[in-house]
Amino acid sequence: MTPTEMALVLSKVLGEEIKAVYAEPKKLAIKKGFFKPLVDSYDWSNFEGYKVDLEKTKEKGIEMISFEEFCKMYKNRIEVL
Repeated sequence: MTPTEMALVLSKVLGEEIKAVYAEPKKLAIKKGFFKPLVDSYDWSNFEGYKVDLEKTKEKGIEMISFEEFCKMYKNRIEVL
């Protein structure tokens, strides 16, 4: 999930608006001396994100839950700063 997708799920589960906040644009981060491969990694994560097919994991005997289910289970332990 991308940070924006996670923020949407958290907003729904917690009943309050949660926004994903992104660092400065990529070129500025690199100009400020951030390690380019690390910047590229965050850029990819923010806009592409990891994708997992939960049905396929079940076929392989791996029980997983969605991020939304996880948030619902631990709703009372999630702190919004």
